[in-house]
Amino acid sequence: MIVIAAPKDAAAVTQAFTQAGEQAVSIGSVVRAAGQARVVYDGKLDLG
Repeated sequence: MIVIAAPKDAAAVTQAFTQAGEQAVSIGSVVRAAGQARVVYDGKLDLG
């Protein structure tokens, strides 16, 4: 599952999922880009 939340709400959203027994991690941010719409993933997701 992927959830998008405003930066000001990120901690509360993470806490809510954690309290519900889910493992929540931040995987990035949404930023305005010039030109054509696109998705860029840069990094790794380490849930270990």
